[in-house]
Amino acid sequence: MTIANIAEKLNINKSTVSRALRGRSGVHPDTRERCIRLAGELGYPIPKDADTHNVALILPAKSVDEVHELAHRSMIAISSEITRIDWQVSFVVVPMLKTSLLDNQKTWPTGLLRANIDSCIVEGMISQESRRMLASHFANHIVMLSRHYLQGGLSGVGIDNYEGGNFAAGKALAAGHPRIGWIGSLGSQDISRERYYGVCNCLAKEGMELSIEIWLDERAPLDTDMIDAVIAPQFSDDPAQRPTVWISSTDWLGAMVMLYFEKRNLFCPEDFSMICFDDTKIAEALVRRELTSVISPITRMAVGAVQMLACGWNGQLDDPAAWLYPFEYREGTTLKQYKR
Repeated sequence: MTIANIAEKLNINKSTVSRALRGRSGVHPDTRERCIRLAGELGYPIPKDADTHNVALILPAKSVDEVHELAHRSMIAISSEITRIDWQVSFVVVPMLKTSLLDNQKTWPTGLLRANIDSCIVEGMISQESRRMLASHFANHIVMLSRHYLQGGLSGVGIDNYEGGNFAAGKALAAGHPRIGWIGSLGSQDISRERYYGVCNCLAKEGMELSIEIWLDERAPLDTDMIDAVIAPQFSDDPAQRPTVWISSTDWLGAMVMLYFEKRNLFCPEDFSMICFDDTKIAEALVRRELTSVISPITRMAVGAVQMLACGWNGQLDDPAAWLYPFEYREGTTLKQYKR
């Protein structure tokens, strides 16, 4: 079995197959996955590292009990992929306080080295100082697994939030909505800004702009009064001036705003539509309905992170490498066709 056979079966170029199997950049994630899967099925001898490596999965939380729902999904997918590859990997879950590594930053990496940790997968965002610290101890054997764009010159898998915003606005326009409102997150501002600019760009192409934009900080306990203080000054009493659809940078904020409007006898999707990001089930439980969501492909990204780490140990990775995955879309019950 040769690369030419794989290329012929997938109807792609041999050079594309070679780049995919060697972890090079410039290959679409779907194509990379198809190449790796078919190579495994056909018994193609993909070069593998013979050593066993211990990987620290670093999570942005105060404790393991507070790990975000999306990070839990990543952990499951990463564990499954590790059992699939030939070399074994053990995990140490290292909680983080906000975006900085735990308090004693001088002894923290030493503890990992004593545990024979030689690689890291970082879920979410960490500070520049933390990135430098990890790089100094683990060289190039670090992969950033991120819902936002890649960070600080380290290799990683991610998504293009700008395109995600562009996509969400396109869905709103395709449903015929003439007035679009924005709900942004101050707690994850980098992600929200990228999505926000994507939404604005899509509207600008149609000669439109946002009819209202609000920014909320979900790091603080959100209650009706806090949301009202932000929304009320901009919200019109005239239904003909209100947004017909809201695009929320996170589904948690979208759910909170839906609850806020319910207390004012405005319901989704009867009185307005809602498009959210991220697909967290806790937000859906809060509003008791399936949210229309632009979704980060968490499982595919997690699998890609393990594959990237393996390619790095095999010396087959561009430095730094960036594998960007496209968003997925879930048609829930909160977006309806606008009728004049």
